[in-house]
Amino acid sequence: MTTNEPIFTVLLPIHRPPIYLPLSVASVLAQTERSLELLIVLDGAPDETFACATDLARRDPRIRVFRFPKGERHGEAHRATALESARGTIVTHIADDCLWLP
Repeated sequence: MTTNEPIFTVLLPIHRPPIYLPLSVASVLAQTERSLELLIVLDGAPDETFACATDLARRDPRIRVFRFPKGERHGEAHRATALESARGTIVTHIADDCLWLP
């Protein structure tokens, strides 16, 4: 791992409209540890969710968006695909309707 690589990879899967997505993303980015990347994984999410996620990614280079058609079950395969490109040493998860406190 180089000094430019993040310590944490945060996985955020979503399959529904982005009602809480901006708040969830903001809570991740507000952490005191800034060395992180956020992977937003869309599992058959509607176009409005893709638009919201890409707008958030344009605002912060630590965010990457992965868009997939609806997968089987809960999109586990899509999450695994996104994690293949993870750069962090530690991987963690947040739901699209959850918040983290700093």
